[in-house]
Amino acid sequence: MRIAHLISLLFTLLLVACGGGSGSGSGSGSTSSSTTTPSEVFSFRAVTDEDLNRVKTTWAQRDLSAKEVSLAYEDSQPNYHIRIYKHKVGSNFHFGAVITPSAILTKPLPVVVTVDGLNQANPSMTMDNSLRDYKSDSVLVVPAFRGRYLRYKNQNFFAEGDFCDAYDCATDDTIALMNVVEATEPRAKMDKILVMGYSRGGNVALLLGERDKRVDTVVAGASPVDFYRQQVRDRYGSQYTCQFFTGKTIDQTRERILASSPLHFAILPSVNKVHLFQGGSDDVVPPWNGQEMNDRLISQKANVSFYLYNGYGHGDIWQNQNFVNTWQQLTSEFIASH
Repeated sequence: MRIAHLISLLFTLLLVACGGGSGSGSGSGSTSSSTTTPSEVFSFRAVTDEDLNRVKTTWAQRDLSAKEVSLAYEDSQPNYHIRIYKHKVGSNFHFGAVITPSAILTKPLPVVVTVDGLNQANPSMTMDNSLRDYKSDSVLVVPAFRGRYLRYKNQNFFAEGDFCDAYDCATDDTIALMNVVEATEPRAKMDKILVMGYSRGGNVALLLGERDKRVDTVVAGASPVDFYRQQVRDRYGSQYTCQFFTGKTIDQTRERILASSPLHFAILPSVNKVHLFQGGSDDVVPPWNGQEMNDRLISQKANVSFYLYNGYGHGDIWQNQNFVNTWQQLTSEFIASH
């Protein structure tokens, strides 16, 4: 999936965590002894309650608390102050940026978490868009997902781990950084957080709304919501194999796929609003993703708004000024109301 150019508008338990870094499994504790390559024999059988409960148990067992936190870099500019933290997630060191107002403010500040899209050919991300559009009366949190470089000015910070652990484990990375913020930034209002992202970032935003009760509002654009389909596996090919099959048993593959698929889980009751955006001609994340996620949330009686932009695809939707204005306005409205 191509990363959207404006995504930043507004991005012993070690075996249980996703932090193995080798793509060796999801930590499900599976006892499968199969030595057959899962991609050759895997069946998309009906999902059971046992399957979903296994995922929930694994989530609950992961230790994503703030660990070995240190300040890796700090910089002050007229409009913002940026701190880049180094911290441990599972067995790997990760980095994340926290942007706060340059002015000394004592009042509590709303928190906006932006989660990045996925570009298989370019495992790096810059802070340029995030800083350009930063709202100075908020705390902006930007995680660098495993296997990616976070770039700021002439500094590069590499988050250890497997680049292919791109959804379920990227959600872990985000929760871990949110815990770092809670431990280090007393002004951050961590009880009501806006999370927003496009493409892979939208997937992670939805998963955060299903896993972390601190999330108040979810903004998700062109989000893949269900990887547990043969048609999705066929669409994404080698990328899908890397993310879900490589180095895993059949049971571990099934658990990782489901844990990366927000369509199969319920949004938490603490989430007050979900905004879904979808291009009607998106050939990277087809429209059924947004439509089915909207139907699922309605069935859960969630407060959801669905914005469908007919005739627009995965990238050119960012040329639609109505879409861009609405996306930006949601951030401003959240900050103003919190």
